Amino acid sequence: MISKKKQRLYYIAFFLIIFGAGLSAVLYNLRTHLIFFYTPEEVSQQTSLPLNKIRLGGVVKEKSVKYSLKGLSGEFILTDFKKDILVFFDSPLPDLFREGQGVVAEGILDKKNVFKATRILAKHDENYRPPQSSREVEASLKTLKE
Repeated sequence: MISKKKQRLYYIAFFLIIFGAGLSAVLYNLRTHLIFFYTPEEVSQQTSLPLNKIRLGGVVKEKSVKYSLKGLSGEFILTDFKKDILVFFDSPLPDLFREGQGVVAEGILDKKNVFKATRILAKHDENYRPPQSSREVEASLKTLKE
């Protein structure tokens, strides 16, 4: 028969092993599924970027969007006003996508420093107001002026 002290040590060791295995599984999944966010300047300064997907954020340069005649694909230049990166895409662009607008492109950077986007996310103004409230604000401003 095992003494209570040894039995308690076995339980503690068992739970520590299970906890360690669970923690290592979580950390491994985070490492493989984590997507890092970079700006064009950070990408140009990096010598080694992850081979998996990254997110590239910046502003769409004015007059840089070119659409392909073959469908939804095209290209544009993403800038952070210090460095520019050419972005190719082959998926539909979001409705909020415009030149001069902030976007986040998710994809892979190739060896020629060209970003191949699989997904484009358009940023929008954080001050959302439904259309009714905009009219109410304008109406109240009008009554204040009178």
